[in-house]
Amino acid sequence: RDFDKINEKINDLEDEQWVTFTENGLDFGTWAKDILVNNYVVGDFHLIANYNELGKNHLRNLLLLNVAYERILIKMKPDRVVTNDSYYGMWAILQHLSERMNIPFYSHWIGGRQNAWCYAFNDSAMNLDFSPAWDNFSKIPLNNQQINKVKNWLDGRNTGKEMILDTASISNCCKSEFDLNTLNPDKPLALLASNVIWDLAALNKQIIFNDMIDWIAHTIQWFADNQDYQLIVKSHPAELNPLIPETQERVIPALEDRDISIPKNVFLLSPNVNISVYQLLPISNLGIVHTSSVGFEMAAFELPVITTGKSPYRGFGFTFDPNTSDEYFQTIHNILTNKVSYDLRKQLDLVYKFILFYHFHYYSKIDLMDYSWGKTPRIKIRSINEIQPNKNPYLDFFVDSIINGLPIISENRWPPES
Repeated sequence: RDFDKINEKINDLEDEQWVTFTENGLDFGTWAKDILVNNYVVGDFHLIANYNELGKNHLRNLLLLNVAYERILIKMKPDRVVTNDSYYGMWAILQHLSERMNIPFYSHWIGGRQNAWCYAFNDSAMNLDFSPAWDNFSKIPLNNQQINKVKNWLDGRNTGKEMILDTASISNCCKSEFDLNTLNPDKPLALLASNVIWDLAALNKQIIFNDMIDWIAHTIQWFADNQDYQLIVKSHPAELNPLIPETQERVIPALEDRDISIPKNVFLLSPNVNISVYQLLPISNLGIVHTSSVGFEMAAFELPVITTGKSPYRGFGFTFDPNTSDEYFQTIHNILTNKVSYDLRKQLDLVYKFILFYHFHYYSKIDLMDYSWGKTPRIKIRSINEIQPNKNPYLDFFVDSIINGLPIISENRWPPES
C-alpha cells in the first residue's frame, strides 16, 4: 500500500520536478539529487544519462525509507539515535525525524586526520559547524605547545601526513609538467584552488556564483580583462586520484565544454600536475577558494584569502568573505594592488586557533581502530576494560554527550584537545 502511494506521487512528477520535491518540510528532491551526483562523480546531474529516471528512483527509495524510519522510531521509542554522517538523505531523514520526535540525534564520521573521529548533535558531522563555540574558543590564548603543534601539522601537509587519502604529496600518478618559469615575476599572482565538485564539501555551498565551475569561469574572465595580474587555477588532485573513482566533471574539461577561452595570464593546472599547491604558496600574492581546506592553510602561510562558498571557516576573521560578484572582484583588485590593509598577526592567531579546533578538538583521536584508505580497519581494543569510564578521555566526552543528550559543540563546550 505504501509503495503504491509513493509510486503515484513519483509518477505524477513531470521532467525535473523530482529535484524540488518536498514533503512535510523535508527536501527529498535535493537529497535524491545529491545522492545521484555523488554516485556519478559529477556536480551537474544533467551530465548523467537518464538522470530523470535515476533521480526519481532515488526519490522513491528515500520516501520508502522515510516511512520505514518513522515506524521504527514510533515502535522502538529509542532514547538516542546514532548514525553515519547525515549529510546524505539516507541518514538525513533519520536526523530530521529524530528531531521532530525530540530524540537526541548524533552523526559521526572518520577523517580529517588518521584514526580521528568527529561527532555532531542534530546535524551532519561533516557540516563542520563550529560557529556555536568559535566566539569563545577564539578568545582563548594559544600556548607555545599548541602553536608548535599547529606548525608541525602544517609542515606535514605537503607530504600527506595525517591524511586518510593523501591528495597533497606528489605521487607516482602526478606526471603532468608545469614550468614555473612561464610565470611573469613582475605581475601579482592569485592562486585559485578548486574543490572536487561532487564531494559534499562543495555540494550546495554556493553563495556568489551558480556552482564551482561558474565561479572559476567568471574568475578567468575577470583576469582576461585585467592583464596586469596572473591567475593559477589548481585543479584538485583527487579528480584523478587512482584510489578513488575518476571525477567525471573535472575543472578543465568543464571549462572546455563551456567554451571558456584561457588568456595568456591564466594558467590551468591539471589534477595530476607534478607541482603541489604547497609549492605554489610562496610565489602567490593571494589565495582564492570555494570551500577547500587549502583556504585556511593559505591563511596560515600568511596569504590573504578570499572565500566564495559556505566554507566552515567563512566569517571566522581570517579570510575575506564577499557576498556579491562585484564585491568579490573588487576585493581581488584591492588585494593585488595592495589597497587592502589587514592585521597579519591577528590573521595568524585566528587561523592557528581554527586549525587547533578543527584538527585537534573536533577530529578527536578516540583510538578505537587503525584505518588506512582502502584497507580493512584493525580494531585496537582488546578488552572491555579499555573502554570503561576514565580510561579514554576523548571517548568519554562523546559517550557522556550521547548518554546525557548534550551537544558536541556549544558556546562553552567542545571535545578536549587530542
